[in-house]
Amino acid sequence: MLFLNTLYTKYTANVYTVFSVILLFITIIPSASAFSGSKTDKDHPLISRFEGAMYFSNHRFDYIPSHILTAPYDKESPENSVLKVAGKGSFITYMLPNSMSLFEMNESFKNKLNTSMFTDFFECEKTNKINTCGKSIGAFSHKYDIENGFQSSCTNSEGLYIASAKVVRTDGKNSYVFICVNNRKVNQTIIEEKDFTANKIKVATEYSPTDASLSVQIKNTRKDIEGAKDHPLLNRFPNSTIAAYKEIDFTKARLPIKTFTAQQAGELSKGYTISPSGKVTFIQYRGQAGLSQYQVYENYIAGLKASKIEILLACRGNRECNTGMEYFSGISSIAPELKIGDFCKNIDVAVITAKVEVSAARNAYLFICISNSPYLTVSQTIVEEKPLKTGVIQLSTDEMASAIAAKGKVALYGIHFASNSDKIMKTSTPAFKQLANLFSKQPTLNLYVVGHTDSQGEEAYNQKLAENRAKAVIKELVQQYNVAPERLQARGVGELVPVSTNQASEGRQLNRRVELVQK
Repeated sequence: MLFLNTLYTKYTANVYTVFSVILLFITIIPSASAFSGSKTDKDHPLISRFEGAMYFSNHRFDYIPSHILTAPYDKESPENSVLKVAGKGSFITYMLPNSMSLFEMNESFKNKLNTSMFTDFFECEKTNKINTCGKSIGAFSHKYDIENGFQSSCTNSEGLYIASAKVVRTDGKNSYVFICVNNRKVNQTIIEEKDFTANKIKVATEYSPTDASLSVQIKNTRKDIEGAKDHPLLNRFPNSTIAAYKEIDFTKARLPIKTFTAQQAGELSKGYTISPSGKVTFIQYRGQAGLSQYQVYENYIAGLKASKIEILLACRGNRECNTGMEYFSGISSIAPELKIGDFCKNIDVAVITAKVEVSAARNAYLFICISNSPYLTVSQTIVEEKPLKTGVIQLSTDEMASAIAAKGKVALYGIHFASNSDKIMKTSTPAFKQLANLFSKQPTLNLYVVGHTDSQGEEAYNQKLAENRAKAVIKELVQQYNVAPERLQARGVGELVPVSTNQASEGRQLNRRVELVQK
């Protein structure tokens, strides 16, 4: 059963003078709670739990506001039924034993609260048959922060019982009891009024900040990793150190220029990214303690704008960058060949993509990713466009023979010509030696030598240049390597048979070639 302390009203200014409370000693299983505040498994001295409570949770706050229902609730005029109170708050939750009927519970509360010790007693009930709690009672706990959230959904279903009452104390203040029972769960609020103490926070009215007090940055004692250095295009944030560094002479990167969701991450070719290629430099800086992501990000934005560099994308955090950046911003997505782990593949990163005009024909691209987990890091990826250098790898005699046998032709990138000329350069000698060896090993092999160009310039000019280059190759083979002229025949097709796009420099280099085609 429920027990009350009938001597509760005998207060001094700050403490009870007498407590006569019969507490129940039962096995208690405290429930976990996400709310702050002191927590104990003891009953409040004013009112205990029901006998046989199945578990018990008690949260107490030194000073907190709450709302007490004192009449049937109508959300159109809550001032008639809701009382706001504040003071020491005790918020207690327990489950009624399965053996107790709701009738017994209702009568127990009425018997204990509707006495001369209490005033302003109110009770109501809501079932599938009756409702004495007010037509809008379901909205009460959603509108008011009842018990700091511990019973925020108590009034939102059937099987509801509510009771409230006031204790007038001898110190001139009041204590309030508010009971809300739903589905056998009892939520018990006790608010004990007291004066609010406002002197716990001290404000120094004479305080004047200094440059030193306005900074919390701690001097960085770490050192750059060996061999690392800043890129001449972009400096580091002061007092940062290089934690990772790598350069690749030529590769293709993929940089974001629009935000996207995690679901759109598989469709990045649809205008969300660009793919510049060239020299790639990756530098990861670790910032000093005390730096914020916001501070570093805004400095990069200000520096890029001051230099009139075109910013293609700038965003900070999931709200601006959308959910896809968490999965994309890691270096494995930007330039997989770098194979460096970094902290940028994370939630709430800040990213910047920018384009720098190095010359009329070449750009450099910057990708900056700033992460604050587990500590602040700045990852700089710098892509400097340059043409792909082809012809570095020479085909052997056997490789040329295999290609001709399988496909009827082979493309040669080791034969080099002066720009807009059919003059053969000395760097072509290794390729001619392999060709001479091919004709020596296969005496019955007869070939067309076909010249190809890119699409720069007029078509007729390109066709003539391609034919002249094919003739120059034959002349070199005949005069310098003693290949019989009847085994070779020159052709020029110019720009008409590309093997790659002519819209990019690396594609144009692939299109400029000599092919040997079997007759």
